[in-house]
Amino acid sequence: MLIARLLDYIAAHERSCVDSDWARLEPFFTENAIHEVSGGPPFGGRWEGRRALIAHFREQVERFDRHFDERLLLPRGAPAQVGDSVALPWRLAYRLDRGRVVALIIEGTKVASFSSDQIEFLHDQLLPGADRIVRDYLRRNSLLA
Repeated sequence: MLIARLLDYIAAHERSCVDSDWARLEPFFTENAIHEVSGGPPFGGRWEGRRALIAHFREQVERFDRHFDERLLLPRGAPAQVGDSVALPWRLAYRLDRGRVVALIIEGTKVASFSSDQIEFLHDQLLPGADRIVRDYLRRNSLLA
């Protein structure tokens, strides 16, 4: 059940990236939920509280993802559940030129810890060096000061 709930959340998040309806994510998180992303800028950090983390999702999409023509989230393996936590290795491909050119690939693992059917802790563990790859890409393309 928790694996299905995480996959439902991911699908809802991807829809929100397209249509900016971020309110649809509220039922997936506890009021005091925490989202933590490993690594440094531009992604690393910690956000506490449902409103803060959903606002962060929105800001990150507006600040980063909108520079690309397409965002494609793919699993890198099967989800695995241990107790109240589910882990899913992922790959995020950003494309330019209407999807013809893969501009950037980021990989990591998403781990969601649940309280009942809501996420109370969401951790995105980026693969080592992913933050540096992203910063280098942004600098090369004059998207980062």
